[in-house]
Amino acid sequence: MNIQSYNDKILHCETIRASKAEKAATVNLLKHLQEFSRRKLFVDYGHSTLSKYIVAELGYSESEAWTRIQAMRLLKAVPAAAEKIEDGQLSLSNASLLQGFIQDNGIQKDPAKVAEALKKAEDLSNRKLKQEFKPQEPKDKKITINIKLQEKIKKLQAAWERCTKPRSWKL
Repeated sequence: MNIQSYNDKILHCETIRASKAEKAATVNLLKHLQEFSRRKLFVDYGHSTLSKYIVAELGYSESEAWTRIQAMRLLKAVPAAAEKIEDGQLSLSNASLLQGFIQDNGIQKDPAKVAEALKKAEDLSNRKLKQEFKPQEPKDKKITINIKLQEKIKKLQAAWERCTKPRSWKL
């Protein structure tokens, strides 16, 4: 049927149906990518990474490929996320962001924290999710360097100070 011939109510209902079908198709694609990745089939098709396969063979941009890979990883770690995406409670981009948060904070092995993060992410806009899951400030890290390198650094600092020190000229 020609969409232009739909009355307003039918167009509204068909648009909702198409949206639900798209979300279901997205979850289906993510599950296919999961299995494709598990089997490492991208190598058989001449690609060194799944991302390169998705770009070259499926026609997605690099950022679209990354979004799908992250969402695919979330589905693997949290199978309940598939239902959230399909129901529209979790967008594809938010699934990707959530996976990044889970990875960056090392909570993937703590099911309770992962479930809490998923629950928190439900129905949030992308902007609010980014605010809610801000990256943590890096902790101070100490490095150890040997004495010879410390001495070289001190010499360089002294040379730099001599070069940048204001000089007074006497006439």
